[in-house]
Amino acid sequence: EGVWNRTLVAGVAFSEILASHLIIDGTILVIQLIQTFAFLFTMYDNRGSFLLAMLLIGLVGFCGLLYGLWIGCFAMIFMLAHCVLDGVALVMIFLSGVIWPVEGIAIILRYFAFLTPLTYPAISLKNIVMKGYSITHPTVFFSFGVSIAWISVMVMLIMRASKKFMLS
Repeated sequence: EGVWNRTLVAGVAFSEILASHLIIDGTILVIQLIQTFAFLFTMYDNRGSFLLAMLLIGLVGFCGLLYGLWIGCFAMIFMLAHCVLDGVALVMIFLSGVIWPVEGIAIILRYFAFLTPLTYPAISLKNIVMKGYSITHPTVFFSFGVSIAWISVMVMLIMRASKKFMLS
């Protein structure tokens, strides 16, 4: 604990810390994507575009990476950040249709399910891989838009948090 403050006192800028996290975590994300899709597309019969599916999941992964960085801006204790991220991730995974289909979720929870950044991309990934949908299909196009919108929101929240952090 306190590594963040000691790093800033040593003269490292907030933007440098953020850039280093993005580079390291982005590299790990790319490695995980390659491993996952190598397994997915060699072991199963897929009709869709390998590149399109990988790009969609890459955007979702980058959104999650930015969400983690945003939480890290506020959590002064590592365990607090870990608990918040685990709790939110668990709820999103269950509500998004990754494990349980969205059609099987209670009506009240279904409204919340479509507010998460995972629901539309999860539906589109199934359609890309199983049905061979392309980017021109409205569902797939919309899911890319949702992912880019969530990334934009996360970037704005991180920029706002960094300004507050630098002022205090």
